[in-house]
Amino acid sequence: MAGASVKVAVRVRPFNSREMSRDSKCIIQMSGSTTTIVNPKQPKETPKSFSFDYSYWSHTSPEDINYASQKQVYRDIGEEMLQHAFEGYNVCIFAYGQTGAGKSYTMMGKQEKDQQGIIPQLCEDLFSRINDTTNDNMSYSVEVSYMEIYCERVRDLLNPKNKGNLRVREHPLLGPYVEDLSKLAVTSYNDIQDLMDSGNKARTVAATNMNETSSRFTHTFNREYTHSHVCVSASESKLSEMSVTLLRDPSMSPLGVATLTPSSTCPSLVEGRYGATDLRTPQPCSRPASPEPELLPEADSKKLPSPARATETDKEPQRLLVPDIQEIRVSPIVSKKGYLHFLEPHTSGWARRFVVVRRPYAYMYNSDKDTVERFVLNLATAQVEYSEDQQAMLKTPNTFAVCTEHRGILLQAASDKDMHDWLYAFNPLLAGTIRSKLSRRRSAQMRV
Repeated sequence: MAGASVKVAVRVRPFNSREMSRDSKCIIQMSGSTTTIVNPKQPKETPKSFSFDYSYWSHTSPEDINYASQKQVYRDIGEEMLQHAFEGYNVCIFAYGQTGAGKSYTMMGKQEKDQQGIIPQLCEDLFSRINDTTNDNMSYSVEVSYMEIYCERVRDLLNPKNKGNLRVREHPLLGPYVEDLSKLAVTSYNDIQDLMDSGNKARTVAATNMNETSSRFTHTFNREYTHSHVCVSASESKLSEMSVTLLRDPSMSPLGVATLTPSSTCPSLVEGRYGATDLRTPQPCSRPASPEPELLPEADSKKLPSPARATETDKEPQRLLVPDIQEIRVSPIVSKKGYLHFLEPHTSGWARRFVVVRRPYAYMYNSDKDTVERFVLNLATAQVEYSEDQQAMLKTPNTFAVCTEHRGILLQAASDKDMHDWLYAFNPLLAGTIRSKLSRRRSAQMRV
C-alpha cells in the first residue's frame, strides 16, 4: 500500500485511571503493521488479525522498545503529508474513534516536550521549510481556520463572538464548505500556536463515562498555504487540502483595444506567441520568465515552403509555438468539457472551441468531433486570472484569462455558474476565491 492515495494507521493508547481501577486487561497485540484482537469472552477462540499501513503500540511506557511516540507517529504520517502538500497535492489527515480513544492527543497532543501531536509538529515543520527556502522568487502565504461541530451546529473557534450556527454549503464541484468561516493569516509557528490556544479555550468539553475531559465535538484545524513563484510571465500556485487559500490579487494593467491583457503578470497574451509549431523539447523548469520577442528562435527560411513569386513583404510573419507539454502524469478523469469562446490574439476575434480539461492539461479542439487538438495548455505551469474590473473594461462578462509561459488567452463562458465551473476545472484554488464575490453580486441583484 506504499503507493496508495489513502493510508490508514491504528494506535492503541495506555489505560486511563478508570480502566486501571477496574483491573482491565489489554486484548490487543501488535506486530509490525498487523493488529490482533483477542475475544475476552472466548479466550480459546482464534484471534482476529487486521493489517494496516501502520500499527502503533502506545499502550506501555516510553521505555518499551516497541512504544510508538508522538514523534514517530508524525514522522510516519505528518512528514509525508507535508511533502505531498509542497508538491501540490491535496492532503488531509483526520482521526476517527470513539470517545476517549486518544484522537485529540494524537492530533493536538500537549504542551510538554515530546507530547506535541501531528498538527503542531506539522505546522512547525511547515514554517521551517518556508524559512529554509533560498529561492528569492518564491513567496508563501499561510492561513488557518479552526471550527467545531457539536450537536449539528458549526462554530468558528477563532471568532468566539460569533455564537450563531455557521452554514454548511455544498457546491456541485467544490464540495462542502463552511460559509463565513474565519481564515486568519499567520507568518510563524508561534502565530499558529497562539491561535490553537485561543481556539482550544472555546472548545466544548464535558465529562463522559469514558473520559472526564472528553471533547464533545468534532473539530477541524485547517492550515491553508499557497506558494507562488514570482516571474515575468505568470505565477504558480499549489494547494494543500489542510489548506485553501487565495493567491495575491493580480495587479491590473491599463487595458485598451490594442492590449487585451488580463494582467501585467501575463505579457504573453499581448505578444500572441502561438501559431506554427516549434518542435523543440522544453527544458524542465518551475516557472521561467516568458522569453522576450527577440529571444524567440527564428524560423529557418530555407526549410519553410514559400509560395511562388512571393516577395518578402508579402510573406505572413511566422508565429512560433513553444509547447507547454512536459513529461508529467495526466489524470484519467475529465474535470470538465464543453464549448468556450476564446480570444485569439493574432486575429483579435473571438472563436468558439471545444475544451476538455484533464489535469494538468487543457485540450482545445475546433469542435467536439475533432480527434486532434488545436493546442494544449499545461495548467501545472499556468496562471488563471479572474477580475470583475477586467470584465467591465473589456465589456465581456463571464471572462477569465489563462496565462502560461508561452501564451495567454481570454476565455468566455455562457454564465456566471458556467464560468465558475470552468475556473474550478482550470484552477480549483482560484474558483474558491470568487465564490463569495459571485454570491454577493447575485444577492445584490435579487435585492434590486
